[in-house]
Amino acid sequence: PDANSGQSLMVVMNSSFKTSMAATAQTELSYSSTDLNAYPGKYKMTGLPFPFIEISVKEGKLMMDAGGQVGEIIATSEPDQFDASGKAKILFIRDDNKKVGKLKMDAMGFSFEGVKE
Repeated sequence: PDANSGQSLMVVMNSSFKTSMAATAQTELSYSSTDLNAYPGKYKMTGLPFPFIEISVKEGKLMMDAGGQVGEIIATSEPDQFDASGKAKILFIRDDNKKVGKLKMDAMGFSFEGVKE
């Protein structure tokens, strides 16, 4: 009741400040339909409860089917990196010939990799 008595009303042991995705302004890269055609395919995944992630282009948008969950993935400010509605980050990995051959998905604090078939 008396805050001036020298007794603590509250002790903060730890704090963390986070910004939301909406608060951080990032410029998305834009890809032409021709550019998007580098990514489609069936990627054999390891460590997931489903064996494949399928990437396709529909109506000029890059789409992902991960175990029956289908949705658009949006380009980020980094080349070959896409966002799956804030639930996962998708990075397409190119080989020495600049062809996409692998996919890396970061989701729920874990990383999963897949090879394009």
